[in-house]
Amino acid sequence: MNMAAKLETHNFEQYFENKDIITFQDVENYYRTSEPEIPYTTINWRIYKLVQLGILQRVGKSLYQLGKTKLFVPPINNKMKKIELFFKKRFPFAQYCQWDLSRINSFAHHLINFNVSFVDVEKDVVDSKQIILTK
Repeated sequence: MNMAAKLETHNFEQYFENKDIITFQDVENYYRTSEPEIPYTTINWRIYKLVQLGILQRVGKSLYQLGKTKLFVPPINNKMKKIELFFKKRFPFAQYCQWDLSRINSFAHHLINFNVSFVDVEKDVVDSKQIILTK
């Protein structure tokens, strides 16, 4: 029997399609209906494979949802591009990270009506006293 048949992916998705949160116990009950003697280790392995295949996603300890995790990738604006060019030109080997408050607006209850950019840099870059940014 191949892996897809053992996982019963199509039936699995149909069985849990109306359930928001799927617990380990739910998955165990699902597999035990067709295989009463299935070991816990096999259930754990099947959950692991279902997560790898993007059929399940972990949302907590022994808690799952159908579907694949969606990554948040914020858009890059012109100001961020200018900051990147500045650092690449003056500090080509420096490690840095930049972000701005506008990224928080989509998660905040009260919207921020001004924008501040942050640039985290290595200590050596800060000590060089060469950083002068203007609007």
